[in-house]
Amino acid sequence: MKESNPKLQLFFYLLIVLLLFPALFTNLGLLPISGDEGTRALVSLEMEYSENLLTPTINGDFYFNKPPLYNWILLGFYKISDSHSEFIIRLPAVLSLLLFALTIFLVLYRKYGTRAAFLSTLIFITCGRILFYDSMNGYIDITFSWLVFVGFIAIFRFHKREQYLGLFLVSYFICALAFLMKGLPALLFQGFSLLAVFISGGRFKKLFSLQHVAGLLLLFAIPAGYYFLVFQQNPDTVYFSTLFDESAKRTFVEYGFLKTVLHLFTFPVEQLYHLFPWSLLLIVLFSRKVLRKIREDEFLRYLSLVFIFNIPVYWISVESYPRYIFSLYPILILLSVVAFIHFRKEIPKQASLSENLLGLSLLLLIPLSLLFPGFYEFNILSNPIRLAILGSVFVVIVLFAYYFLRSFRLEITIVSLLLFRIGFNLVALPERHVDARAVLQKQQAEKVGAISRGKGVYIAGLAACSHETSFYISKESGEILLRELGEPRKGYYYIIADENEIKENEDIVFKFETRWQNTPLRLSMIK
Repeated sequence: MKESNPKLQLFFYLLIVLLLFPALFTNLGLLPISGDEGTRALVSLEMEYSENLLTPTINGDFYFNKPPLYNWILLGFYKISDSHSEFIIRLPAVLSLLLFALTIFLVLYRKYGTRAAFLSTLIFITCGRILFYDSMNGYIDITFSWLVFVGFIAIFRFHKREQYLGLFLVSYFICALAFLMKGLPALLFQGFSLLAVFISGGRFKKLFSLQHVAGLLLLFAIPAGYYFLVFQQNPDTVYFSTLFDESAKRTFVEYGFLKTVLHLFTFPVEQLYHLFPWSLLLIVLFSRKVLRKIREDEFLRYLSLVFIFNIPVYWISVESYPRYIFSLYPILILLSVVAFIHFRKEIPKQASLSENLLGLSLLLLIPLSLLFPGFYEFNILSNPIRLAILGSVFVVIVLFAYYFLRSFRLEITIVSLLLFRIGFNLVALPERHVDARAVLQKQQAEKVGAISRGKGVYIAGLAACSHETSFYISKESGEILLRELGEPRKGYYYIIADENEIKENEDIVFKFETRWQNTPLRLSMIK
């Protein structure tokens, strides 16, 4: 079989597309929401119940850590599906990932070919952090990063055509949407990307033009319009200091000099881990010939500068999660793929080293498969040893194909990762669901909501009730779970911290546990 067989290339394309959807959607809604998912789900639910789209709340208290655009999107999914399920909560993030991937493909395929575009797209989806974590969670960051990346491309395209009014109006409109989704980080990405394009492509004076002023006015007008309406409802609420604190708390301002210096060394290592196994492909960039080719290519040079200008902000931020820089991951990936495919003849040693290390990473799946039975107690799977053996056989077949079909090694690696994710969905997620403490906590919260439905329930004082628990209680009760700081009122249910002294007029109905540090709580009726 010829390695350059176009029919074989088409086969891999079709196989990858067929595997992609079960990999991303199988058992997507199985596990309870956790972490930031609870915050997004709860804020959107309270918007629905209160019919107030302008003022985000959590337990009835103002919540301005993030602007409301993503909550509006999630609320739209609630309304369209008539559901508040975990699947619906996570669906916007997965659809955003697919749109992000489609954007990468459309940007690349005309200039660098279908294969480079397709591989860049699928490598982005299958890097470890996205495939096995963020694509499984209903976080805001993939949607935000997609908007930011679209802004990168819009800036370059309009600059290349010398359409500067369009450049500033379109890019600042996208920036305004990103700001309404996540706040100040959108402004940083926009500012540094403008510097990158005008340093890369010249005409630096355009930054001081009337066209730029028009773009800045548009950027100001859209969020200002929203906050003006909010001020009409709540003139005493502090908004912008909250947004600033959300960004500043992750820097040396909060963590100090020593932790910041340590982070300078750990940050790049962490990113290589989260990009694995595709971080092994970055080896092809360590060549003067490749760097020269990148400098000669206007688009690649611009993207390189976008990365160089933006990454320091996160490199010095101690509490900087990988999902904050998902808009920059495609840059590293497409630079590597273009170099691997189009500059391969000039870097045979680096390309071969990358391929060999990728093959070695697949080889490591054999001992992982054999050790698989020790990962879980297996309440569902009757014969985990057989599954481990089958998994090892599959890896051997993959390695066989990897060795003999040299021209399709990247495609084979993508197929392997997607199949691994499908196996994870079908085996690991159900096992986690059976054993998860979070499942019990979800069930308990839903019971609290069912007991108190139509009878009024409040959080007493400062009792710690996590956003996930509040969401499930509110979903079942059909009303916002409010926090009440005064004395409990007769005839209502209250959620009380378990360590609080039991009062004479308190009838304990149900004891349960919240997700926040597994804190014990009790549901009581005040007599």
